[in-house]
Amino acid sequence: MGWLKTKREYVNSVKWGAYGIGVSFFKQVCLLPAFLHAVGYNQYSFWLVLFSISSLIASVSLGHYHFVANYFNLVYKKGADPEGVLKPVVASNFIYAILQVLGVIFVCLPGVLSMFSGFSESYIADFQGEFCFIFLFVSRVLFFYATLFLGRLLEPFGYVRETMKIQTVGDLFDVLITLLVVLITGSLLYACFAVALTSALFFLVVSAHVKKRLGFSLRLHFSKFGEGIAFIKESFLLNASFFVEKAYEQGVNLIVVLFFSAQCLPIFATTRVISNVFYRFSLISILPLFPEIQKYYVLGNYKYTARVMQKFWVYSSFAIILVIVLVFKLLPYIYELWTKGEIKFNLGLITSLFIGVLFQNFATIIYEFFKKVNLSWQMLLLNVIRVAVICLGMFLFGRINYIPGLGIAFLSAELLCCFTGFAFLQNIFGEQLKKRQIVYYLFPVLFFSCTLGMYMIFENYLLVCAGGLVSLGVIYKLQRMFSVQKDG
Repeated sequence: MGWLKTKREYVNSVKWGAYGIGVSFFKQVCLLPAFLHAVGYNQYSFWLVLFSISSLIASVSLGHYHFVANYFNLVYKKGADPEGVLKPVVASNFIYAILQVLGVIFVCLPGVLSMFSGFSESYIADFQGEFCFIFLFVSRVLFFYATLFLGRLLEPFGYVRETMKIQTVGDLFDVLITLLVVLITGSLLYACFAVALTSALFFLVVSAHVKKRLGFSLRLHFSKFGEGIAFIKESFLLNASFFVEKAYEQGVNLIVVLFFSAQCLPIFATTRVISNVFYRFSLISILPLFPEIQKYYVLGNYKYTARVMQKFWVYSSFAIILVIVLVFKLLPYIYELWTKGEIKFNLGLITSLFIGVLFQNFATIIYEFFKKVNLSWQMLLLNVIRVAVICLGMFLFGRINYIPGLGIAFLSAELLCCFTGFAFLQNIFGEQLKKRQIVYYLFPVLFFSCTLGMYMIFENYLLVCAGGLVSLGVIYKLQRMFSVQKDG
């Protein structure tokens, strides 16, 4: 019965995660034409930059949220009093909120927002950019706190799917309000204000729901500030690694503006929307597994954790390669229809991003493992490598304004981090995860990546089909081998 309950909870969690992918994809697909229709190309670029800056400042505390949520998960399973554990945690969260507000005040100083965004001070003043930025910041802070901290407090009680549900519902309200207001008013300012108001209401609802589940409120206790600072010190490395990771995810838009131009950002952002679908697929497949993975890691059962990762590599690689083969030929037509022909499709960019996604998917479970068990040094080093490589690549390609270089920089960063992550993982698991096994599972990804690279040169779709069939056949053999080992 215990296994059935766990399996049912996993299926329900994945279901809500799939809804989350659908909402995220709907958001990205619908926002572009809505903004182009309501405010135009330039204001859409402006909104993308403001959103990235506000998300980056709001992400200062994301690693801390994960640290304290993991801490709460572990100590609760040891029988600790949940209310007593969370009092200093709430105090530490409040300290981070103060730091974030100070960051916003700095960015709003004359000339600073212009420097970060790449837009002139007169343009920012004409469209009330400072207020748009503040509203977006409020929205991001409240959304992150509700979904990545409050929602995760329910996980130790077996409500993993509720965490996924909270994130999905929050995303849905965010996109619906943004679309509705920008189309009705044709104003960035009104859209940003509406999103901030919606996030505030969502935060209040989630707070009430979590309070009901926990049986006590999460009030701020000023007497716990000393212990809160101690939590901040303990979470510093993990928080730093998360911030670097967020700088990679959101800050990359600012890097594009810095090394290329603001006009190139919509091309990169829209193409990346397509490739990011696979990243979201990886996350929803992985996250429900981690309460059990954390448990067996603490118990020293590394073999179980290694087998879960191998199983994930088999099924996720099969799904991603199959989808790429099926939709690749249709992408130029879909893209032109989606962007209303105002943004030109770039074959080299999408192909290199797809190759990068294959390695990103392979490494995602490694990243998440390091996050969930608070292996801070490994996470920090991997994220520093990712940011450094993508910055170097974009700097070099930006000098010659080579748009596909944006994807090549992304691919280079993910490829290097994938192999580095394997080295870290093998060092932790030892004989429980042999190097020979890693090569087996990585081979079909490498082979299909080579065929995609050849497609960039010859533009023959048969190459993609042939490479996909061979890779899927190898993955099928690996799955059979995995099943035989399990049965044995």
